[in-house]
Amino acid sequence: MTALTILLAVIRDFIENAKLTESINGWIYQAADPFKEIPAQMRVTPWEELKDLFSQYIYTTGGTKKYLQDAKAGAITFRDDEDPRCHILEAIETFGAKILKADAENFVRFLLNKTYVVYIATGTQASAFRLFNVLNSRGLSLETVDLLKSENLGAIADSLERDRYAQTWRNIEEGLGREELNGVIAYVRTIKLKERPRIAVYDEFQDIFRKGLLTRGKPFIDYLESVVDIYREEVLDGDLESTKVEERNNFRVTIDLMRRFIPFSDWIPPLIAFRLKFNRSEDYVKFLFKLEAKVILEWVADRSPTERTTSLNRLFAIIEETDSPEKVIDSVELPEREVAINALNKKLDDENFYSLYGKHLARYLLLRIDKESWEIANFPGYPGAITVEHVLPQKPEDGGPWMKAFNQQDRLELTNSLGNLVLLSGRKNSAAQNYDFDRKKRVYFGKKGTAFRIT
Repeated sequence: MTALTILLAVIRDFIENAKLTESINGWIYQAADPFKEIPAQMRVTPWEELKDLFSQYIYTTGGTKKYLQDAKAGAITFRDDEDPRCHILEAIETFGAKILKADAENFVRFLLNKTYVVYIATGTQASAFRLFNVLNSRGLSLETVDLLKSENLGAIADSLERDRYAQTWRNIEEGLGREELNGVIAYVRTIKLKERPRIAVYDEFQDIFRKGLLTRGKPFIDYLESVVDIYREEVLDGDLESTKVEERNNFRVTIDLMRRFIPFSDWIPPLIAFRLKFNRSEDYVKFLFKLEAKVILEWVADRSPTERTTSLNRLFAIIEETDSPEKVIDSVELPEREVAINALNKKLDDENFYSLYGKHLARYLLLRIDKESWEIANFPGYPGAITVEHVLPQKPEDGGPWMKAFNQQDRLELTNSLGNLVLLSGRKNSAAQNYDFDRKKRVYFGKKGTAFRIT
């Protein structure tokens, strides 16, 4: 219904036909009639927070063209590609391009006289979901977030309470974005089931509800909101409430590095679970550092993804069964010290260190070494794109100074080793390329210098 309304509004604005414009306005918007005591009313009512937008751009003549202009100018912004404002833009752009090539008047006649809206009712919500997926084979499938939203709002009997929680859910989507929210919902699944996924996430939530680990309706949405708050404020933004500047900054920089540069996220659910139970920031920071050590050491020790995830999932039971945060932190298992040192040294000494684990490990360890060289209370962190630069280039110019300074055996052994790698911003890295050493230094340490002390 929303798509049809936007389509008609686009035809109204893109086709110069005064009679058609007047007719379309009557079809999609009920004007006020004081003699019949009929109030003005949208024939399709959007979400509460979209009402003003629809009134200004969809139900007002010329509004869809203005929407395109305002979106291009940045007056209308989107959280991500799943933001409804973005979908409205896509609809207007798509319909506008098609209508300009069509016989619009005959198309409108066809639309109004030859198309039908079919309403289908089912006995249960599960049947509705199954039927939707069958009938919707050519459309976008319902995502877990859509299914859980419908199921949990439907479980709230009181209509006023349901409206209030519907607004809460929309606020969550608006603040986080649907893509991130789907990820957080998967984290909730992991926290509650304490194991790797076995079937579809939505189906696993049916197990969660059946086992009484969460209750449908208000309790589920309240719990989800608390998890989202932790994820958004502390994991994404690194915003820790603490009176100690050094503690706040250390947390912010460390979690930023972990989130951006560790190529897997299965460490996030245990961190959230710990935060849900224990509120003291000092304990939270200590747990984060112990968790980081566990994740990195098991990574360099060549634990498989399944082994790493299983090891992390054991933390949920410890957190759940232990009332002391100190005992939880002490219970975080690390590889034996000698095993860890040997594994780490083996990776650091590898002549192909740069390429290990898809080049992720080199960047992370270089960043962690660099972080240790700063006074953490005053450290601004690492904004922007970060790349790993080879001082001795991977492909030095034939006959150039690098080829004269290093023989072939040297280059094989040293090019991708730890000692030949430095951190740079993406801009400086692309500028340095295969220059000779003196010119590279001028690029690295030019007017603005570099943000990396080890470089």
